[in-house]
Amino acid sequence: MLQKNLQNLGLGDREIEVYLAIIELGKSTPAQIARKTTINRTTVYANIKSLLKKGLIGEDLGGKSLYLFALPVESLHKFVENEEERLNNKKKLIKKTIKEIEDIPLANQNYSVPKIRFIEEKDMENFLYASIEKWNKDALNTDGICWGFQDHSFAEQYKEWIDWVIEKFPKNKVNLLSNRSMVEKSMNKKKLKGIRDVKFWKKNIDFSASTWVMGNYLIMLITRQRPNYIVEMHDEVMAHNMREVFKNIWNDVK
Repeated sequence: MLQKNLQNLGLGDREIEVYLAIIELGKSTPAQIARKTTINRTTVYANIKSLLKKGLIGEDLGGKSLYLFALPVESLHKFVENEEERLNNKKKLIKKTIKEIEDIPLANQNYSVPKIRFIEEKDMENFLYASIEKWNKDALNTDGICWGFQDHSFAEQYKEWIDWVIEKFPKNKVNLLSNRSMVEKSMNKKKLKGIRDVKFWKKNIDFSASTWVMGNYLIMLITRQRPNYIVEMHDEVMAHNMREVFKNIWNDVK
């Protein structure tokens, strides 16, 4: 059990043998430790050096011979603290290294790594209110339009949010394809032409989820089935291609 615990603390097998031999022998020379452990002296010296560095043993250089002794067991606390400090230093070094790697110019500047977020049902409403300004701002950097298709169940569940967005961000235009539904017919009667335009395909297509493209954001919303959820993807290439698809469909639908 003791050897297992020492292993879990990060000591190697030879280090453990030498450390326990020093504890059992008390103040002892490397030769005595070698005889006790049956480990050759070269290996004993290497492990003594390692244990000294870890602060688990001390050395007496007062006489002609080198003597080693085990430090009080409380030194194990110091050993763990030193390990924690080394780990924290490595964490800082990793952050610095990542930053330096990110600053290296890519051979292909057009390559992008998508950033994806998954939002659970319980957090959806807060996420929508918190994110719309970011999405709208990004949309204004392209064409200022939210393109996509929308399942009517989203408008049924988040009608108040839609009204709030239209009032708060009047400069942003919305062009959506949607299912034929009472809620969308009702919203169209509000004379939102030019702000929130909705078209219905003559084809019998049933949108069971909503997908918006706003700037470089692609937002997918599931509101017809449970659990509801949102997937937000930030990717310039994907958003551009989806926007082109929606724009062309929009122009073809009368």
